[in-house]
Amino acid sequence: MMVLAIFTSRVLLATLGVENYGIYNVVGGVVMFASIKSILASSVQRFLNFYKGKGEPDTVLKVFNTSINVHLILALLFAAVVEFVGIWFIKNQLVIPDGSLDSALFVFQCSLIAVIVTIVTIPYDAAVIANEHMNFYAYISVADTALKLLIIFLLPLLPFEYLNSYAVLVLAIAVLLRVISIIYCQRFAECRIVKIFDKDLFKDMSSFAGWNFF
Repeated sequence: MMVLAIFTSRVLLATLGVENYGIYNVVGGVVMFASIKSILASSVQRFLNFYKGKGEPDTVLKVFNTSINVHLILALLFAAVVEFVGIWFIKNQLVIPDGSLDSALFVFQCSLIAVIVTIVTIPYDAAVIANEHMNFYAYISVADTALKLLIIFLLPLLPFEYLNSYAVLVLAIAVLLRVISIIYCQRFAECRIVKIFDKDLFKDMSSFAGWNFF
């Protein structure tokens, strides 16, 4: 992954050009928040493994569904704050080349959606870790890096502006990999969406995940 990432940066710079590469890295920098995925996943995993260890499958199911609600709220709060601050920052503080403001805003929106999708589906990552299916976790991580390199080579073949096309394709990869994770997790008994709400559990998980998120 490290080798691919280093090579990808070089190829992306050559393909997008200096200005567009700079715009993507600054404006699309919101995707760095996706790095908190492992932190939040460990929060959910803690609760899943605790109740798995106690032999309480019903509570494990309750934990998973509660975590979905917790991360949905976190994603909405994150989106509301970042959308407001991000657009203001891009329009008023960043020095964007003439004619590139619309592209910068488009990249920002695509990046924000990718992060929101990641946050909402974090409980599925936690389920993979809690069930110790680390091979799948590794495959998904490598696939993410490899696909991002592949789409760079596809950019010259597309009849669209490179920067916008790259932002859309990166978003598509994020959504695709999250869908694959959700489908894979259906093999785990706890990964079923049911109408369950436990106030005390919701409070505990919100507090634990919220502090880690902060």
